[in-house]
Amino acid sequence: MTHPRNHFADNYTEGRRKFLAAANSADAVLGEYRHPLLGPCGEALFTDTALLGHPDAEQLVIVSSGVHGVEGFCGSACQIALLQSGVLAGSKSCAILLVHALNPFGFAHLRRTNEDNVDLNRNFVDHAHPPTNGDYERLHALLVPEDWDGPLHLQSELQLLALMARTDMRSVYALASRGQYTHPDGLFYGGKEPVWSNVTWRQILSAAVAGRKAIFHLDLHSGLGRFGYGELMFVGTAKTPGFGALSACLSEPLMPIFDDAAVAPPVDGPLMRALQDSAGDARLIPFVLEFGTLCLSAVLRAMRIDTWLNGVGQPANLMAQSLRAEVRAAFYVDDDRWRSMVIDQAVRHGRELMHAIEAGVSFG
Repeated sequence: MTHPRNHFADNYTEGRRKFLAAANSADAVLGEYRHPLLGPCGEALFTDTALLGHPDAEQLVIVSSGVHGVEGFCGSACQIALLQSGVLAGSKSCAILLVHALNPFGFAHLRRTNEDNVDLNRNFVDHAHPPTNGDYERLHALLVPEDWDGPLHLQSELQLLALMARTDMRSVYALASRGQYTHPDGLFYGGKEPVWSNVTWRQILSAAVAGRKAIFHLDLHSGLGRFGYGELMFVGTAKTPGFGALSACLSEPLMPIFDDAAVAPPVDGPLMRALQDSAGDARLIPFVLEFGTLCLSAVLRAMRIDTWLNGVGQPANLMAQSLRAEVRAAFYVDDDRWRSMVIDQAVRHGRELMHAIEAGVSFG
């Protein structure tokens, strides 16, 4: 039996190699989309796809990873485990499409955002008329101070602590994390136009979803929630078609994001928008599996560090390396118990979903 550690990689290149090897062993049909930029060691970067089962099956399960680059350590390992376990074998009635490292630049460079500091899961909006977020405007200077080892950082920390004392950490996070389109150097920035990963995701979908009657999308994330627990989140409300049927086939509670019941609050411009645009008349069942890592304050700090390094900060090399390591640690816990919990839950929930689909459960 494969040790959970073996599903995980130490860097993007190793993760890609392991994914392609697992996909080849599963006789998947592979596809690749090369990113225009390079990795930190000059290596080529790709978003890869692996298709299993009958390509024209009426039902399609999509499993995506690395939307928030550095979260790809966790998502890639889950995809590899799913492939090696045989859970996602596919059939004549259901095809499986795995999309590996949708934000390969962020994965390779240990960034949550992309090469332009864009949060990909906020980029799917009408950029001619983007949403507004006055709450973020009031928080920006506190979240991204001009220095990280001086008086401005200390001042911002004290002000944030005072704000959280009046409300609570999750409320502050929810206000900021909805997305914003006015501060390119800020957190949760949705960009000014569709970024490379947005365009690539749409290209993948345009080739994959035509003619399907039902499309299930499982997006893999890490960072939010309690240590090692994979929270299942439905991208909709409890009244959205498909919620009840999906909830019934899973062994853990399914939390509706749009009812503000999940560990992740609702956001503007999520990945699902492109799926909605492409799905036509197909039933769409989108959900997320988010694995908790550290406490919310530590994860938010890592997001702030990531944003500061991407824009404002120009620290000495040793400081930059230390801060990047802190970002990685907030989304990939170097702990065998955590890795085991992640792999066990990913495979279990993948098996539950496929069993329900093959059993003919109606998700309409």
